[in-house]
Amino acid sequence: MFLSVPNDFLTLINKKIIIEPDKYINVAKKYIQENAPLRIKINNRIISKQIDFFDTMILLCKKKHPHISDSELCSEILYEYGNKNSTLIRDDIIFSRIKFLKH
Repeated sequence: MFLSVPNDFLTLINKKIIIEPDKYINVAKKYIQENAPLRIKINNRIISKQIDFFDTMILLCKKKHPHISDSELCSEILYEYGNKNSTLIRDDIIFSRIKFLKH
């Protein structure tokens, strides 16, 4: 049996960066001290943000599409943000904010 890999795997493997344990530990300590509820990728960097970071985007999208379902709204936000920032976001974070903003 053969394993399949993404087409760009060889390109990505050549770009790998080995992080020394001391540097990794320092980054982890920084994140622990920040104790931020949300971390997202912006300009290829991990940035700490407040949990309401996506609220404006959610509200604008809801205003633009007033009859959109919560799940479609969640998908729209994930798609828009993911495309702009070449990143993935957990859908449960977005979905929980959609539910919160309804109340």
